[in-house]
Amino acid sequence: MSTTPQRPFYCLGAEPTRLNELVALLIEVAGQGRVTHVPWPAEKKSIDIGSFSTDSTKFQSTVGWTPRVSLKKGLQDTVAFYRRHLDQYLDT
Repeated sequence: MSTTPQRPFYCLGAEPTRLNELVALLIEVAGQGRVTHVPWPAEKKSIDIGSFSTDSTKFQSTVGWTPRVSLKKGLQDTVAFYRRHLDQYLDT
């Protein structure tokens, strides 16, 4: 039986990354895309978590993992992979 606690982890990299930073980096790496900011609906205010950023610190300290590539390199590799294999993910 595993001694690793059963809980969710975020694995983005060594530095904290905000969602808007992640999206901007992905658009840069992909060379396309856009962001449209829309007002948060007033009726959803009770579930708004506010500002949030994450890194891999908790995962690293729990299991000893450290990233071997930067977040940007990981996104570049991921975009390249899906572009090479796009036909396997889309109905054509």
